[in-house]
Amino acid sequence: MLQKDQVLKALSVALDPDTNTDLLSSGQIKNINIYKDGIQVILAPKNPTPERLQKIRSQVQEQLEKLPEHGIIKIDFTPEVPETSKEASSSKIKHTIALASGKGGVGKSTVAIYLALSLSRKGFSVGLLDADIYGASAHLMIGPKASIGVNGRQLVPANAYGIKLMSMGFFANTESPVIWRGPLVGKAVRDFIELTEWGELDYLVVDLPPGTGDAPLTLAQSIKLDGIILVTTPQEAAASVAAKSYYMFKRLGIPVIGLVENMSYFICQKCGARTELFGQSGGERTASKIGVKFLGKLPLVPEVAMAADKGEPVDEKHADSFIKEFNTLTEQIINLIPEKGLQ
Repeated sequence: MLQKDQVLKALSVALDPDTNTDLLSSGQIKNINIYKDGIQVILAPKNPTPERLQKIRSQVQEQLEKLPEHGIIKIDFTPEVPETSKEASSSKIKHTIALASGKGGVGKSTVAIYLALSLSRKGFSVGLLDADIYGASAHLMIGPKASIGVNGRQLVPANAYGIKLMSMGFFANTESPVIWRGPLVGKAVRDFIELTEWGELDYLVVDLPPGTGDAPLTLAQSIKLDGIILVTTPQEAAASVAAKSYYMFKRLGIPVIGLVENMSYFICQKCGARTELFGQSGGERTASKIGVKFLGKLPLVPEVAMAADKGEPVDEKHADSFIKEFNTLTEQIINLIPEKGLQ
């Protein structure tokens, strides 16, 4: 097991990208925790812009990876926010889970929505943050009749089927694209978390933008996450891009809980035949290859898409196979999120 002095020595050469002074002597390393399975470094950077956070995280990650048997590397930030924001921010949120995919079109938002619904149906208090700034859709799929509010300086999330929902879709013109660069995206999501009256939540589910570019990277660094769930479809092309997302999050020191294969198969309602429309087990093979837990396969159910177009979730009566698989998936995720340590 690593000793704290080894970690301190490694961090003594991690430099502030603006001043070229080391982070340790400049007081920007707030705490170091060493567990059996890895290291957690808590940073308090000065002038915490998204660009600086990215560079500082890379500096720390690079130095810690040089340590023998370093295990899981987890890097957290403690950004300075107004006291009024701190009271209504993530301090009251027990667990934050993000859904990510290497590419669009794999049903990541659908999985995020039904994970939030499934957790809520199990009695947990749940929030859903649609952080897909460029392609927000949760407000259309389950919240077209819901609306957000304002309480003083705080935003009041919409209530959609028992879930506290916040989405860029409530603010943007649905006919026009959002054209923002990374820093604005990061600020918007931090504001959604810190300035929203989430109240006490057992779980906050975050739908990240697809891809491995600036937007998901900035967002993942802006939120303190318990872990990432990767979503793919069975095609090798989609699964291979999901693997790229895994390596991005690994580089950032963010744990990946596991991988879900969506739209894995279709069951004919008339004859009961099962057909793999998009290939077979690409997600399962990818999970094995990159070394993350395979969480399961979700069927392609037309009723789910039709319900989303109506702005309402599908129920077990109309999508029995989908809901059953999702209940099993949710139980796995609950059991895999650690209470302590870095597993």
